[in-house]
Amino acid sequence: MIGKKNSGKTRVITYLIEKLCGKYRILAIKHVNEPNFEIDIPGKDSWKMKKAGATTVSIVSKQKIAIISDIQNINLTEFINNIMPIADTSYDLVILEGFSRIIGRRQDVHKLVVARDKNDVEEILSKISPPVIGIITRKPFSSSYNIMTFDKLDNLATKIEAMIKEP
Repeated sequence: MIGKKNSGKTRVITYLIEKLCGKYRILAIKHVNEPNFEIDIPGKDSWKMKKAGATTVSIVSKQKIAIISDIQNINLTEFINNIMPIADTSYDLVILEGFSRIIGRRQDVHKLVVARDKNDVEEILSKISPPVIGIITRKPFSSSYNIMTFDKLDNLATKIEAMIKEP
């Protein structure tokens, strides 16, 4: 999923996950530009352990697992290259939000472009390579690409499901 900030990427991703999660195993990975983002809950035991100095804290239950680890200057390209073979065997669908500089030119990654308007679409398309399976935007316009609006995403879920079923 490639698009500028506040273009609607998360909206499209959550829609697709809701439509497809009953039939398929989905891995969603989001890139954030905030180096010190926090996902743990202040005051909880795991948060206290991390604040006390643990490099990595894992939270495990019968139903979920979370690993919170400090890393120094991760190479995102290396991360994506290493996780994709694992994801290919463990998941039916991998959705990456962001990572446009890493996956934008990769021809082995199908891309969805989410944009506010035609100008954003043209700018994004100038920076990426095929395959582009569709463009989601607020206002439709004429294009050789499959253009969808946010209120008509059913065809997108159907198209992705057909791609998953392809051998």
